[in-house]
Amino acid sequence: LGILGRMNTGNHFLLLAWLLLTGSTSTALAIYIWTRRASRGAKRFGWVSMVGGIWALFLMAEILTPHLPGKMIWNDLQTIGGFVPPLFLFFVLDYTDRSGWLKPGLIAAFLTPPLLTVISAFLDFPPGWTRSAPRIEEGAGLLPLVTFTYGPWSIVAMIFSALVMVASLALLFDRLLYGAKIYRLQVTSLI
Repeated sequence: LGILGRMNTGNHFLLLAWLLLTGSTSTALAIYIWTRRASRGAKRFGWVSMVGGIWALFLMAEILTPHLPGKMIWNDLQTIGGFVPPLFLFFVLDYTDRSGWLKPGLIAAFLTPPLLTVISAFLDFPPGWTRSAPRIEEGAGLLPLVTFTYGPWSIVAMIFSALVMVASLALLFDRLLYGAKIYRLQVTSLI
C-alpha cells in the first residue's frame, strides 16, 4: 500500500492523471516506434513502451475500481508489467550491438518468470504463491485501495526483475563509458 494509503484525494487524482498520461503516451509511442522498425532496437523498445503503458493503465483501472473482486482482476492484469525488465534487457542487448546474445533459449529463460507470475496470479495456483489475503484498506478515503500479502514467488519475481534491470543498466553504462561519443546523449536518456 505504501504511499498511496497516505495520500489525500487531490494527490490520488494527480496519480491517476499521471498514470493516464503515462499509459496513453507510452502506448502511442510504441505505435509510432513500430512504424520506424528500421532503427536499431526500435521494435524491442516499442514492446517495452507498450507493455509499460498497458501496465500503467491497468494500475489506474485498479485504483478506480471500487470493489475487491474487480480490483483483483485489474491486479492480475497488472502482472504483465513483469515482462518490462526482460523486454528492456532485450532492447539494451540489441541497442548495444549484442543482439547475438539473443538466442531463443535465453529469450525463453528470461520470459519464463514473468509468464509464471501471470499464470499464477490468474489461476491463484498454487494458492498463495504470488499473493494472499487480499483486502480493501480501511480508511483509504475516496479511492479504496487493495492490499495483500506477497507470496514467495512474488519475492523471487521482484528480485529477478531487479537483477535484470541492474544488468541492463550495467550494459548501458558500459556503452556510455566506452561507446562512440555521438551516442552518449542517447544512452544517458535511456539510463
